Amino acid sequence: MGRQTQVVPWACGRPVTTGTAGATGTAGTAGTGELGRLRGRGAVLMVGAVATGLLIAPVGGLGLYWMPLFVGLSYLTASLVGGRTGGLWVPGLMVTFWGLADVLVLSGTLRVDFPSAAIVGIGLGAVLSVLLLPRFGIPVTVLSLAVNTLLIGVLELAEAQIGGALVDGWAWGLLLVIGALWESRPSVTMPDRERVAASGPR
Repeated sequence: MGRQTQVVPWACGRPVTTGTAGATGTAGTAGTGELGRLRGRGAVLMVGAVATGLLIAPVGGLGLYWMPLFVGLSYLTASLVGGRTGGLWVPGLMVTFWGLADVLVLSGTLRVDFPSAAIVGIGLGAVLSVLLLPRFGIPVTVLSLAVNTLLIGVLELAEAQIGGALVDGWAWGLLLVIGALWESRPSVTMPDRERVAASGPR
C-alpha cells in the first residue's frame, strides 16, 4: 500500500503522511524536538543540583542564603533550553529574584529589612512573569503565580521552624535531582503520541 495523508488529533488538525513502513510529518518532527528539549531540561537541572550540593554549606563554602538563587537560575537555564514549553519559567523568575534579594541582604551588600526585601524580590519576579512571558508566547496563569508564592512561603517557614537537613545545600540539591528525574521520565521523553505516530496506521 502507498502512503496516505490523514489528520490525527495530536497534530492539531495538521496533515500527517503515514504508511506501512512508518510515519513522517510534522507530528513526528515535533515529537523528536520535544524529546530533545525535555532531556535538555533534565540535564540542566541535574547540573544545578550538583552545583547546589557542592558549593553551598555544609559541603561548600557558600551560605544557605545562596540556595534560592542557585535553584532559580537552574530553572531559568532549563527553561531556555526547553524553549516555550514546560512550567519552569514562572518559578524560575520568582525564585531567582527571591534569591537575589536574599544574597544582597544577607551578604551585607544592602542594609535593609530582610523579609521586606524578600517579598519585593518575589513580587518583582511575579510582575516580570506577567509582563514579559506572554510576549514570547509563554502562558502565565494566576494559579501558577499563587502556587509558587505559596511554595516559597512554605519553604521559608519549614526552614525557620524545622531546620535540620533543610538548612543544608545538599537537601535542596536533592530537590533539583527529583525535578531532573521527573523531566526525564520515560512517559515524558517518549510520549504516547510519538509512539503511536511512529507505528503507523493499524
